[in-house]
Amino acid sequence: MKMTGQLNDFEDPLFSTVKKRHKVETVTDKQAVEKPEERGRKAPVWIWFVAVLVLMGAAALVYYMVEANSRIEKLNSSLTASQQQITSVTDELRQSQNKIGTLEQGLSESQAQVGVQKRQLGAQANQYKSLYSELKSGQERQSEELAAVGQQKADRTEVNDLKSETGEIKKQVSQANSNISDLRDVTARNSGDIESTKTAVASVREATDANAKQISDVKYTLSRDVYNFELTEKTGIMKVFNVSLRLKDVDLSKSRYDMEIFAGDKRLKKDNQLVNEPIYFYVQGLQKPYELTVTKLDKKHVIGYLSVPKS
Repeated sequence: MKMTGQLNDFEDPLFSTVKKRHKVETVTDKQAVEKPEERGRKAPVWIWFVAVLVLMGAAALVYYMVEANSRIEKLNSSLTASQQQITSVTDELRQSQNKIGTLEQGLSESQAQVGVQKRQLGAQANQYKSLYSELKSGQERQSEELAAVGQQKADRTEVNDLKSETGEIKKQVSQANSNISDLRDVTARNSGDIESTKTAVASVREATDANAKQISDVKYTLSRDVYNFELTEKTGIMKVFNVSLRLKDVDLSKSRYDMEIFAGDKRLKKDNQLVNEPIYFYVQGLQKPYELTVTKLDKKHVIGYLSVPKS
């Protein structure tokens, strides 16, 4: 019995090696079987990841397309409004020019009429002076005759006739003076009308000049892009569009400031620059200048804009 138990417990080394190799091959086969399954499970994760990336890219593309269309619509609306504004101001300018032509024609006619009236007034004045001289001479002569008749104690009826003639002469002289006064009043009124017409023409010309300037400003604005900026001394160099700015000093009491402008390889120093006074400078490759204007000053702080020609 003991011998049988020992035989059962005995393990052949060769058999043991074969058994172990069989176990290793079995485990390896299982792992080989499991790996394709695991690969099959992992493959859909990468597919979903790529699909999500594609969807995100498509969504971003759609968003940018919608945003671009929105900006294009806004620019078209702004351009339409600006064109309508130019048309309106041009119509007003044309009407103002027509009105100036009408007023200038009326002014010329009024001046011609005044010239005619002045010539008529001069002729009538000369005529009345001559008549006045004749009447005065006749009055003096008749007074002398009346005195002579009185001295000679002539018939009272003749004296009364002479007095009546003298009174008639005085009436004619008074009428002549009244006519001269009326002509002077008419001339004065015409002169006043001419001055009023000149004032109206000047006012219309000022309005026309203002409209022309407004049209010029609108056209200038449409041909340029504007970039606003705020700059402090602590900021150092700040880039605005394709130029760089540096605020050096601010003098609030004199409304002046010092600034450096870096455009390409150029460095411009602007000292004691007044607020709202534009600075013009050229950038290489462009025929039209840049415009930089500071519109507000504060302690070590300025606000302004940079206007550049549209490409």
